[in-house]
Amino acid sequence: MMVKKALHRLTLQGLITLASRRPTSYLIVPAEQMHYGAPPITWWIDDCLKRIEPHYYIALLSAARYWGSAHYAIQEAQVMVSRPRTTATPGKLKVTFFTKRKISGTPVVVVGSGVAPWRVSTRAATLLDLIRHQDDVGGIEAIARVAKDFSSQLDRRCG
Repeated sequence: MMVKKALHRLTLQGLITLASRRPTSYLIVPAEQMHYGAPPITWWIDDCLKRIEPHYYIALLSAARYWGSAHYAIQEAQVMVSRPRTTATPGKLKVTFFTKRKISGTPVVVVGSGVAPWRVSTRAATLLDLIRHQDDVGGIEAIARVAKDFSSQLDRRCG
């Protein structure tokens, strides 16, 4: 009971924020991130998901932004997981989860720069996911803009 009170008090002070309800995990909010109410998603997403969703990855427009296509200033992080999860809102951040049955077969890159490693889909996998979820990302026109940005970096070999 004392731990719950302490966590509640620290949450009210803005020093920590709830990252996920199941399993319950909290984030320490550094002073320079107080205005967001949470550290950037790439600092903590791997620690929160690697045990319960080992094949998670940053996907869709969030992955496109990582690969250099930032036509849309989306105010959320889009993450692909194997089972439905509710949207997480640590601080002012919004993490939207999308599901994919055979997630383990998706090619990803582990990004090691920054504070912690995290997983992001490759350019080609990002385009395929965008096509599958075109209604969620703004339609085929939005995907065409991303594809144009990726066109010079995609492998054109067949097979």
